[in-house]
Amino acid sequence: MTMSLTNTVRRPRGFALRTRLVALWASYRRALRLQREYRYMEELPDRLLEDVGLTRRDVPSRRRLPDLM
Repeated sequence: MTMSLTNTVRRPRGFALRTRLVALWASYRRALRLQREYRYMEELPDRLLEDVGLTRRDVPSRRRLPDLM
């Protein structure tokens, strides 16, 4: 008697595509949030930036967005 040792999990069709789309959507929303936060920091007065330990020159370096995937 031969027994199969492979443990296969049946996933619905399109599962991998759906998973990638969900991850892409989450990355897109994160990029939008970071962009909004950057614009908010650009509008802050210098006094408030100093309160959080930043200078006006530091703000552009905070703009770098992470890779989407």
